[in-house]
Amino acid sequence: MMQLPAGHWCLQSAVTMTDMIKQLADDFRIECFEEQNDSTTLLDDYDRDIWQANQVLLLTAKKNYRLYSGEETIEYAAGTTQMRFWWDFPDTPIQHKLRKLIDLRALLPIAELGLASQQFVLRNSDAKIVVRGELSALRSDVHDAVAQHDEKPRVSTFVSLQGLRGYEKEFQQALDNLQALIDKPLPSLSLKSRIQCHGFDVQLSSKVFGIEAHEPVEKALRQMSLSMLNKARENEAGVIDDIDTEFLHQYRVSLRKTRSLLNLMKKALPEELHLRLKEQLGKIASATNNLRDLDVFLLEKSHYQSMLPPAFAKGVEQLFSVIAQQREKARREVVKTFQSVGYEQSFAEVLQTLQQSPLYATELAARPVKTVASKKILGRFEKIRRLGILIDADTPAEQVHDLRIECKKLRYMMEFFAELYADKAIKPLIKSLKKLQTILGDFNDYEVQQAFLAGYEKANRSKPALSAACNGLIALLYQQQMQARAQVMDAFAQFNLPDNVEAFEQLFTKSRPEQEPS
Repeated sequence: MMQLPAGHWCLQSAVTMTDMIKQLADDFRIECFEEQNDSTTLLDDYDRDIWQANQVLLLTAKKNYRLYSGEETIEYAAGTTQMRFWWDFPDTPIQHKLRKLIDLRALLPIAELGLASQQFVLRNSDAKIVVRGELSALRSDVHDAVAQHDEKPRVSTFVSLQGLRGYEKEFQQALDNLQALIDKPLPSLSLKSRIQCHGFDVQLSSKVFGIEAHEPVEKALRQMSLSMLNKARENEAGVIDDIDTEFLHQYRVSLRKTRSLLNLMKKALPEELHLRLKEQLGKIASATNNLRDLDVFLLEKSHYQSMLPPAFAKGVEQLFSVIAQQREKARREVVKTFQSVGYEQSFAEVLQTLQQSPLYATELAARPVKTVASKKILGRFEKIRRLGILIDADTPAEQVHDLRIECKKLRYMMEFFAELYADKAIKPLIKSLKKLQTILGDFNDYEVQQAFLAGYEKANRSKPALSAACNGLIALLYQQQMQARAQVMDAFAQFNLPDNVEAFEQLFTKSRPEQEPS
């Protein structure tokens, strides 16, 4: 079946329906329908996950949430309720979509946009409809322009034409008539395409460091550390404003990865410098330990509630009430730390140290970074294999934790230097490691959560319901830990399959010359 002609275009600035009528008047009679007009707020999370998924979320002036997903538009009328997280929405299609898109992140206002659209049809001399169309407009900074009484808000206009069967020539005639008004074609009339054409786009932070294979190790080490520490600082404001728990999580991840990188590559720095940085960063990171522990537990509230019978509900509520109070106290302490002169000086000193020119004071410092990274990655991989082969059903938990720690170090190394290797070669290896890490991480998490709950049970024995809930959860978590423990050997066996071993050895052995010294 022949496809009917259709197209979408961005028009030159300030084009109106009147301008279009003038251009089409000689060949068509244009019939316009009622104009739709909305003032809206573009919403997304800090990482712009909705935008990256090629979707757009708007909040209208009437408190309606609209999610534009391809050709589909999902709407939810919130009334006076402000939705910050996906779980604030009731069980509706928009909640299900947002849950997958933003996870634990909060919705934030990104831009103020005015939307207008008007449907129209073109009729021929016989009054038959030969083309359908839509004229739409986007205007930005509406409130600011109105409040300041200065120049009009910036407006971008767009037109979409849809041909009808048997009237293909009329479609082309209409398009020819409008050529004088067209700026450029659009791939679609999706809201995202129009917003991008309007001049708004998301600047995403790069996941690479910009290092090169032959770059000296110390130079790359400083460059990578500064990049991660700057990302940590970018999250401080979100922690202070308590927007969502991911700001603290990402802050800590950046710090933890920096510390790990410096430790894994410590021989590229003078010992005194490495120890000073290690001590300073450890002190900075420790200030947020308590808050993160409490955040993690609160995020699991609904899961813990579902684990126990209704008879334990009162105790679970009491437990989480106590934790929420402690969390607020811990948050205030972190905010106080972040805003202190001492914290600012400590962080500034670390950054200043890393910004200094490389010293090249050690044998490792000037070697090519890819050669060194490949050797260290392969060494970590071989150590994991040695540890994993020794694990059986009777292996003490401490040895399982040792394996988990080595897997984390290997994962960090591979992610740190991933840009030096072909994606198709390194990504499957990282994926295989993640599967093993998940089981080992679950085993560790269940143990940590039991210890966390045991502390609350001991401190609250005067509250029988709370104490009973803690003991019930500890018992269930122990069972889950044992199940994860039973899965460790199978997970390692999958990771240690010959094909995976060969892929590791080929990628990281060929990446370093045999003559390179140890």
